[in-house]
Amino acid sequence: MIVLTELYNALPVEGGCVRLVGGWPHLTEGSCAGRYLVVERGRGVRASSAAVGGGPLVFFVAAGGPPMRFVLSEGAVRAVGDGLELFSGFVKRGLWRELEPAFFAAVARYGARCSYCTAYMEVAGRASPARRAGLIVSVGTAGGVRRVVVVSAPGHSEDFKRAVLEAYRSARAIYAFGLGVPVDVALDVYMPPRARPTAEVAPLLPIPAARPLA
Repeated sequence: MIVLTELYNALPVEGGCVRLVGGWPHLTEGSCAGRYLVVERGRGVRASSAAVGGGPLVFFVAAGGPPMRFVLSEGAVRAVGDGLELFSGFVKRGLWRELEPAFFAAVARYGARCSYCTAYMEVAGRASPARRAGLIVSVGTAGGVRRVVVVSAPGHSEDFKRAVLEAYRSARAIYAFGLGVPVDVALDVYMPPRARPTAEVAPLLPIPAARPLA
C-alpha cells in the first residue's frame, strides 16, 4: 500500500507527480523529487521513490489527521473513504512510526463522535488494556493471536481511547483493526467495577480468521 505523509509527500506517476499540498494530494506535471511510503503487509514500512502507474492507482494519505484512501484515475484524484485498512496487517518494522500519528488521530476522532464506542483488534503481543468503570474489555488468545474487544458506555470515550491506545502500544503487529464494530454488549457495562462479573463481548459480524504474519 502506498502512503503519503507530511515528510514522505511525493509520488511519481506516469507523466507527473502526486504531491501533498496542505495535507491534500494534488496531481501536477513535470518532475517529482521526493519519496513516499510503502506499507507491506506482514513485513513493515519502507520508503520508495520509484515511479508507479498503469490503470487506476489507489493510495493513502496520513498527514495531520486520520488516514484517508484516495484513487488516481483519468488524471483526477478523489477521496474514496477512510484509510483504516492501513493498520490491518501492520507490522512495527522500518518506518512504521511515520504512520503512528494517523492511528492516534483516527481513534481520537472516532472517540469524540461515538456514543457507544467499540473497537476490535487482532494483535501479536501482550495487549491487555486496563478495565475501567463504564468500559468492557474482552481479551482472548487463539492460534498465537490476541483478540481484543473494547466497548464503552456513553460518557466514557476518554477511557475507550486510552484502552485502544494501550492495546496498540503493546502490540508488535496488528493483524486486524476496526472502529465502530457491531458487538453484543452485556448490560454490565453500566455496573460499578466491584459488582461487574467477567464480561464477554463477542463480535456479531464474521471476521476472517487471523494468521500470524511472517
